[in-house]
Amino acid sequence: MNFLNPLVLIGLIAASIPLILHLLNLRKLKTVDFSTLRFLKELQKSQIRKLKIKQIILLILRTLIVIFAVLAFSRPIIKSNIAGLGQYAKTSTIILIDNSPSMDVSDESGNRFKQSRNLALSIIDNLKDGDEAAIIPMASADKPNLLKFTRNLVLLRNELNTIKISNTAANLEKSLRLAGKIMDESNNLSREVYILTDAQRNVFENEIKDSVRILPPNTYVYFIPVGYSSSSDIQNLSIDSINVNNRIFQKGQPVEVESYVHNHSSKEIKGGIVSLFFNDERVSQRAFDISANETRVISLTASPQIYGTVKARIELEEDALNSDNRRYFGFETGQKPNVAIFGKAEVTSFMMVAFGSKSSIEQYAN
Repeated sequence: MNFLNPLVLIGLIAASIPLILHLLNLRKLKTVDFSTLRFLKELQKSQIRKLKIKQIILLILRTLIVIFAVLAFSRPIIKSNIAGLGQYAKTSTIILIDNSPSMDVSDESGNRFKQSRNLALSIIDNLKDGDEAAIIPMASADKPNLLKFTRNLVLLRNELNTIKISNTAANLEKSLRLAGKIMDESNNLSREVYILTDAQRNVFENEIKDSVRILPPNTYVYFIPVGYSSSSDIQNLSIDSINVNNRIFQKGQPVEVESYVHNHSSKEIKGGIVSLFFNDERVSQRAFDISANETRVISLTASPQIYGTVKARIELEEDALNSDNRRYFGFETGQKPNVAIFGKAEVTSFMMVAFGSKSSIEQYAN
């Protein structure tokens, strides 16, 4: 006999609890004689024997309940050559792999997305003939991938290798609902869903109120956190958003930009650098300190020195995750307008003073 979940057998230790309680209740009590009770009849020996038998039967039943419950969760299987007996139960497996930007972080075990992909490969390698599986990228569950069961293990491995880090957040609720739709097509008795993620807070933002109905009955869900046991101190800053305070942009006039920087680390970061770029040229820079889990607003100001379109960005120095270190924007600085004035000389001379361009106005004065 083999077990699909052998680690659950550790729970057999709990079968000793009823025996321990029974032994504790059997401890001898000190007898104290009371003169007022000496005329009471002693309990018949037969009644005492019945009581002991009941206690033993209850002890056996309680122990068996614990043992059978643990064995049921360990999912025993029997291998046999007899037809129809002890055949391997075919399994339908769905792998939910987190490919959100936070999975691109590296710790002492390497890149976390590569760690999760290796875990998924090990799950695929353990599949047997007749098993079927599907893969769902959690950060792009609405995109067409291998979103149906297949028994082709080579195709599964190739599909897994094509999954890349996405620019969107992982959506656990949408992924589980999609897994439920795929699992409805399975006729296998054994059904498994593996969730491989770094368990960031945003993964669980959407409350799943009908979680019992999402997956079919008798579906086992295994949650495997990637990097959860890491002891390395990962320092990561992000620019969550930016705000451009200007409404009119002119050459030589200052442009003020506010950047909202968040510290995702568990410690204070000192000497962080944020820079402002115009057309890939650094035009402003500031150093800052930021506490753990704090969001700071940092303002940068610079003046564009050209007319026309300016491609701009706010950028942090490189850290554990670089995909959230930049925010892009752009603006247009209008060129100096050409003004033509037609009218009498006294009008044009007044406008000449207003515009400060005597030569261009005199050309059109009467």
